[in-house]
Amino acid sequence: MKFYTLYTLEEEQLIKKYIKELNNSINAIMHFIDTFNPNYKLLNTPASTGRTYFTNDQLESLNILDQSNSTINPAAMRPHYVINNSYGHNYTIAGTGELVPQGYAVRHDGYNSDGSTEYSIVSLASSGTFYVIQDFIIDSYSPTGTTCNITWQLQDNATDNFGQKYIFSLTIPGARFYYHQGASALSFAQFSEEPPYIYPAFGQSPANVFIGTSTKGIWTSSYLLTHEVYTETSVNNLPVFEDTFDDTTVMIEQTRVGEYPQSRYTINTNIKDLNNQLRINFY
Repeated sequence: MKFYTLYTLEEEQLIKKYIKELNNSINAIMHFIDTFNPNYKLLNTPASTGRTYFTNDQLESLNILDQSNSTINPAAMRPHYVINNSYGHNYTIAGTGELVPQGYAVRHDGYNSDGSTEYSIVSLASSGTFYVIQDFIIDSYSPTGTTCNITWQLQDNATDNFGQKYIFSLTIPGARFYYHQGASALSFAQFSEEPPYIYPAFGQSPANVFIGTSTKGIWTSSYLLTHEVYTETSVNNLPVFEDTFDDTTVMIEQTRVGEYPQSRYTINTNIKDLNNQLRINFY
């Protein structure tokens, strides 16, 4: 290493001035590249060739991540930095409460005209694929056992369509389904809102079954589900049910709730449960 000696105060001030101008020019070029020629950098990807990796503690020291409060702070990131929520539960944007679901990422998109940070919540799973069940066939059945044949199919962009956690239920065709959240032991679903009536297969946890078999095998849209409408009255303090008929249309669909696929059964009807007496029986 070679050392250079400054001989006069004027020379020292002049060099400091040039260094400061050079530093400002370098920063200006860096900001220009960040804005107009972005180099997206994923901060918390496991270390591999050509990628930058920060530990959770390092991200916290940079004020980007707060694990104790489950928040991400985009304002502490550089433009086009990306942090992936791979922490096993939902996070929020610091200061706003905006949800960052598990499996989604926060991307720094630059700055607004007032200097505030612009960011996006994006999915990094657009290319994720995995196998899903295409067919589930009962080959043979006897009192001593059942032989099944399951066909799996590779599903492109599966993480976009189904989420990161794929749920399937190995129920045989024609299985009897029940509503497991009923107030009575009869497990009849109650009309508790204005039409249309939307009934999910399960609640926030996949184990919390709403529509399922007697052993709580989850109903999925793989098998068609139908229903009956009853009017419940009381005679001598005992429930009495009468069939109720109307013109209804039914829609069975599968959507996403967080990182889980969710089957939904939607009943469109003009029935109004004015006396809170209508009940739904699924089968």
